[in-house]
Amino acid sequence: MIPDWILTYTGIKLSYTSLTEDMINIEDIAQALSMTVRFNGHCNRYYSVAEHSVLVSHLVDPEHAKEGLMHDASEAYLGDVTKPLKQLLPDYQVIEEQFEKIIAQKFKLRYPWNADVKKWDNKILADEAVEFHDSYNNDWGIGSPIGLDIVGYSPEFAKVQFMKRYKELF
Repeated sequence: MIPDWILTYTGIKLSYTSLTEDMINIEDIAQALSMTVRFNGHCNRYYSVAEHSVLVSHLVDPEHAKEGLMHDASEAYLGDVTKPLKQLLPDYQVIEEQFEKIIAQKFKLRYPWNADVKKWDNKILADEAVEFHDSYNNDWGIGSPIGLDIVGYSPEFAKVQFMKRYKELF
């Protein structure tokens, strides 16, 4: 029988059925998000959720920067499920919300995330489409690119940048 837990980067047994704040660790989040590719890997080069999160944290109003950095932290434990697939998985959405709530509690953040975070999370999708899909035609109905300079950090550098931003904010 498969256990209900995973072993994290730092050696924590993280249970999916009895999650607690003690199981959430910033080093695990930074490591996993730096190794998790956006768009389920369908990019023309490497682009991590960690780099995306750092970008969002800089774009939102400064009072929401912590939430901007941590808005996808649940993906460190659940993976980056694409939005079209996520809409078809109501049970996944419940689990994701449970993780987001625990993460918000752990880092003393307001939950649900502020609307400013969601606004910028969606707004940069157009720039990400241009940068990592070499195309943009607004098929997703997300508006026009805003002209962001998105690099596509290596996993190692993405982790460093995520942790640097975390230390600045927390």
